[in-house]
Amino acid sequence: MITVVARSAPAARQVSTSVSVNSAYVVKPGDNLWSIAEQFYGTNLGPSSAGAMGPWQFMPGTWPSYSSAPFSQATSWSASTPAYIRLTNQLLKWSGGNVQQALAAYNAGQGYANTILAKAG
Repeated sequence: MITVVARSAPAARQVSTSVSVNSAYVVKPGDNLWSIAEQFYGTNLGPSSAGAMGPWQFMPGTWPSYSSAPFSQATSWSASTPAYIRLTNQLLKWSGGNVQQALAAYNAGQGYANTILAKAG
C-alpha cells in the first residue's frame, strides 16, 4: 500500500512499497513522493492534448469530484495534491488495495479499467 499524508508543500510523502515509475526508476520504500513528482513532472502543468491540467493531470470533468476549488486551481500543487490524494484513496478502495489496478484506473480512467478487467475475467 502507498501511504500518502496531505500536508502543505513540500512535506514528505513516504512510500511503503516499491512501484515502478518507468523502466529507469523504481519508487522504493521511504522515497519522498513530492521530490519524485517534481523530478518527473517539472513545471509543465498543461493543458495536455486531452485537456488535463496540473501536476496530477486532472481532467475538467473529474476535478469537481475531488476538489471544491475552481478548475483553474488544478495547476496549483497545494490545491491539486489533496484532490489527487482523495482520488488515489478512492481508486485504492475500488481496486481492493491492488496498486496496479488503481494506477491503471488513474492513468486510463476507471471506466476503461472496468471494461478491461471485465474482459480479462
